Amino acid sequence: MPLVAAGHVCEKICKPFGITPPIFPRRVDWYRQVRAFKIDKAKQLLGYQPQVDIDEGLRRTAEWYRSSGFLN
Repeated sequence: MPLVAAGHVCEKICKPFGITPPIFPRRVDWYRQVRAFKIDKAKQLLGYQPQVDIDEGLRRTAEWYRSSGFLN
């Protein structure tokens, strides 16, 4: 909730100056949403079986970001 309030304050302060605020309520709300999806239906209807589990996939993704210079 404090970030949502800060977003409103930043937006109100920056708007009169024509400055894009560093944070604003819509962006804060976007980060607060859960973006996880279930694959049960794909497994059931399509026989989908993931080759990599979520933990391994996240580990590989983080490693790729590191090796590509996107993370320190």
